[in-house]
Amino acid sequence: MKKNFLMYLLMTAFTVAFFAACGGDDDKPKPGPGPTPGGGGKTPTETTWKDGVGTYDGNTLVIDGKAAATSQKSAAIAIGSGDDAKITLTNVLPDTASVEFDGVKMTKSESNYTFESETTVGATTISIKGTLSGIPATKADETKEFSINVTRKINSPIVGTWKLNFSEKGGDVFVDVKTGDAAVDKQYALLGAMLGGKMAEKVSAVTSILTDNGAFDVNWVKQGEKDPTGMPPAIQSMVSIQYFVSENQLFVALDKSLLPLLGVFLGDNFNMDSLLALMVDKGGYYALPVSMKVEGDSASFYMSKEMLGAVLVIATPILGNKLGDMDPVMAAMLKAMLEQLPELIKKSEKFDVGLNFSK
Repeated sequence: MKKNFLMYLLMTAFTVAFFAACGGDDDKPKPGPGPTPGGGGKTPTETTWKDGVGTYDGNTLVIDGKAAATSQKSAAIAIGSGDDAKITLTNVLPDTASVEFDGVKMTKSESNYTFESETTVGATTISIKGTLSGIPATKADETKEFSINVTRKINSPIVGTWKLNFSEKGGDVFVDVKTGDAAVDKQYALLGAMLGGKMAEKVSAVTSILTDNGAFDVNWVKQGEKDPTGMPPAIQSMVSIQYFVSENQLFVALDKSLLPLLGVFLGDNFNMDSLLALMVDKGGYYALPVSMKVEGDSASFYMSKEMLGAVLVIATPILGNKLGDMDPVMAAMLKAMLEQLPELIKKSEKFDVGLNFSK
């Protein structure tokens, strides 16, 4: 299972980046201000949703049916526009560390208040629906709970099932380099074709799945086999990889609470700090940025020079260990390229490495 999980992580990183994881306590929210004189004829003992104003986390916050007790996720209810509520989610979404919903109508239902609202962050429409409970109509209850379901919808042409292009030469790997030296540029362009051929020796298909609800997955078919390989089912039940789109980049995101699990399966020899250095801190998530181009039914996922240098810190030892299994001439060429790459990338006008897919 560990081997398959490592292969899944490597293929995920290869697909989207070519080469390339305290709980709130039981403090209860402080009750909000009670009714004021002239407040619609309400008596001093009558309560409203405003008695639920405060920040919810730990066991007082339920997100998509699960208590947030072991995470840094929180939700705050405040008095917003007019007589409506303002709800702020913190560290709940991969798209942003904090998102605000204003003008949220709280509807009384027995001893609960229900609500729903919607907003947009980048290319993602975020919808919330939930319940504020533990606030009876006659007295304040100390056991308040905020339960919320969050739905994400990605509004981007990147949504869909993408298959890596293959030809008789292998996988469609491209290396687009502008170093100022035509001979060097040509040499690295040929490297893309060589890597595509090496990929085809291992797999006959690679598929990236980006659903409209923000879930990301990747699988591949090994040469000589028919069924695809992906994340092991035992891990899939615990790990959910998300994605979002911002400024022509695809961000593959992992909940920070899953980092210990990731470390266990990667092993002690894997440099976790180097991996995290590639990612963007989004509050409750780490997100790996990957450049992309989408034109109709064609898409390219690639690393630009800004990211490639950091990826080499992880990729160079992995590739170096594989050189002994290669043809000596090819191994010598790759070894020389790896030694030259860091300085060459810094001086280059352009250094894009990636994969071409089709729907």
